[in-house]
Amino acid sequence: KPIELSNLFVSADKIKTGIGTALVGELINRAKNDNYSELVVRSADRWKDSWQFYDKLGFERVGTLNGQNGQAQQIWSKIL
Repeated sequence: KPIELSNLFVSADKIKTGIGTALVGELINRAKNDNYSELVVRSADRWKDSWQFYDKLGFERVGTLNGQNGQAQQIWSKIL
């Protein structure tokens, strides 16, 4: 069963300090412990600067969709 990560933000002064990686790592550990099989992430085009973060963590880009206000969103998946 999949679980979705939504709205992960790190303050500007904490970018590239490892806090985001640690947060996602903890989420992955908890999801595995709760028998989730996949972690899905959506990110709107306006947050393109963060996309390499998910790529770096081993998420695979699996598609796009139109969000609530018509904004395109990228979709990533990571099998746990």
